[in-house]
Amino acid sequence: MRRHICFILALLCLLAFGCQTDPASEKADTPAGMWNLGSRYVSTYGTLRHAYTYEKDGQTFYLTVARNRKTESSAQEILSSDTQNGQTYSLCKGKKKDEQSEKEYTYYECLTGSFRYFIGKDEPEFHAENLLSMPDAIRLIDRPDAQIDGITLLSEEWSAYYRLDSCNLEISVFPDDHGAQHAVYAATYEQQTESGESYLYSETDGVIVYTDGTSTVLIRQANRSGKEHHAYNTLSECKAILALLGTNQEA
Repeated sequence: MRRHICFILALLCLLAFGCQTDPASEKADTPAGMWNLGSRYVSTYGTLRHAYTYEKDGQTFYLTVARNRKTESSAQEILSSDTQNGQTYSLCKGKKKDEQSEKEYTYYECLTGSFRYFIGKDEPEFHAENLLSMPDAIRLIDRPDAQIDGITLLSEEWSAYYRLDSCNLEISVFPDDHGAQHAVYAATYEQQTESGESYLYSETDGVIVYTDGTSTVLIRQANRSGKEHHAYNTLSECKAILALLGTNQEA
């Protein structure tokens, strides 16, 4: 009997633990593989950003996600905040100088301790609250593909930059674009074929563009002189990166 009771208590503890959610862990790490992209390269410096482009009332704005260790906002002023499920979302004011004056703009921000979420435009006189309410901003941060009246998701992109000892790498990945970005470069770059698969390549620019029909990846490699180079702008590297998106391509 005692063994039976202990088993039930243990089961209840497991169920309780499994039902707990951490807002930070639920965001930004889907697909988790892309956030590990930098582990493929031995770099002295690297950046990785996940961005979504939206349109409302003829204006575009962005949701960008980047790794972040700060727990406090660096905003010049926080205009308002809301807390949901233990996570704070803020409408912030910033300032940007142009040639003649310093102009203000506003944006939404959420810091999870692991990631920084930014909604708006880093442009003078752009006011995020005029296009997006706080509840809608929270919905997009929690789910970037949320269906919100009047807001259209135009595109999604992962962009990365890595500084290696022998070269610099710029990588752009366009999930679920159905080859649209590949088509943009089709008139500029030469089509090549390897193992029955085609891709676009420019030896002058050091760029390869590949699509699996669902998503597109672009790799630009700028080699440093006097260094021994390893080629990263290859079909196999493109397929390996797309595999991080959860596609069916073999790494």
